[in-house]
Amino acid sequence: MKSVIMLMILVASFTICAGTRDASEYKKHIGLKLQGNSSGYRFDVPDDVYDSTFYPDLRDMRIINATGDFVPMRVYFPTDEIILKYSQTTLPIFKLNKTISKNIDSQQTRTTIDGTYEDYTLTTSKTLSHYLENLEIEDPKQIIIDATVLKGQKIESLELDWHYKTEGNRIFTVDLFASDDLSHWVTINKKKQLIEINTNSKTLLENKIELNQQAYSYYKISFPQGVIPEILHVKALLVDQLVKKSQQIKSVGGYTFSNNNILRLTTGGAYTVDAFVISFNQDNTITNVKLFSRDNVRNLRSRGVFEEQGTIYSMTSNGVKVTNNTINIRQSNKRLWQFQFDDNINIKSVKKIEIKWRKHKVEFLAQGKAPFTLLYNNSNRLKPVSSQWYYKIPKKLRNTLFSSNVIFEKKHDLSKKLKTSTVKQSIKQKNSNYAKWIFWIILTIVLFFLIIMAYKLLKETSEN
Repeated sequence: MKSVIMLMILVASFTICAGTRDASEYKKHIGLKLQGNSSGYRFDVPDDVYDSTFYPDLRDMRIINATGDFVPMRVYFPTDEIILKYSQTTLPIFKLNKTISKNIDSQQTRTTIDGTYEDYTLTTSKTLSHYLENLEIEDPKQIIIDATVLKGQKIESLELDWHYKTEGNRIFTVDLFASDDLSHWVTINKKKQLIEINTNSKTLLENKIELNQQAYSYYKISFPQGVIPEILHVKALLVDQLVKKSQQIKSVGGYTFSNNNILRLTTGGAYTVDAFVISFNQDNTITNVKLFSRDNVRNLRSRGVFEEQGTIYSMTSNGVKVTNNTINIRQSNKRLWQFQFDDNINIKSVKKIEIKWRKHKVEFLAQGKAPFTLLYNNSNRLKPVSSQWYYKIPKKLRNTLFSSNVIFEKKHDLSKKLKTSTVKQSIKQKNSNYAKWIFWIILTIVLFFLIIMAYKLLKETSEN
């Protein structure tokens, strides 16, 4: 058992040594000038990293300190900014009619002076019967709200403006239902209490019914009990959620056309693309387009993987120009793309092509001595950088720990760091060689003892 444990320890140490990377393996670098005395720093990934990185997910990007040691870092996308826009609009209301139910035929009794009586049935005429069957009155206990004008927008709440014939303080209950066809109703809010209380100095008014982002065509308010108010107006409180992305816009070139309306382009780097924007030279251009992506330039006859399709146009009518030339896609860091148009689109038709893309951010701990250096462009097999260290930091400190006071320095002397790093790598390599020799020596000794024990066991078995 002890031999097995020793063997595992040696294998683990060998693995650690073999997995160590040297800073000299990174072909490009940028100096980081840190201002202030913060424990951590953050910055936007420079454009040259996207143009030169070997891996699309930027895993070949590291930060070292003055002695060539790698420091903890993480790469991430900034969180989208969510903007809530509130608005109000008055919705049309109408009261629900109720059909009167009457007995058309009735039993009658006639009594004479001498005490005799006679039963008979009174039947109304067909004209009167039809009138009574279709006679309707307004039902004061229900009103209908028409929300079709909102065209599917989500409603946060409904605000009621009411009036009572007599003054007084009141608390009453309403039920709210919703429907898209005026036939099938679902319950939205049951037994909601509304309040109107006036005192000498204060007024308490609770006149909102929460919908929690519902989007139906019609709503029905029912007054199950008590004195019923006259509803004058109903306002809908709308909340529009706008997502503000930290997007960059970059013009891409080097695209080519083939004879069958196919455009091929490369983004030129490891850009995480959200959308393509195509500008035309001619007005009144409209075309359908399909987007395909591929991982490499091999087999150009293959269209690649289908990503998205849409219609783009640039139209002018009566001096007014309307343009929709953006095709939104799922985030992708693929470099090679193919556009397939269904109309006669060629190199003369396209004015320019742009991409909307998102920048990464880097956060790192300023461990060790300055200056620090950003390394990138390494074609060796690398694992993505681990972010476990970040999640060990208390949440209260994460927002205040990292400073953004970082300046990039292109002219940066990395020779001393690489020399120190090379010396360290040489020492680690020597330790790795020592570990290998020790491993084989111990393994030989263990095998030798196993052979002796097996020999003794076979000898004892043969004697018995």
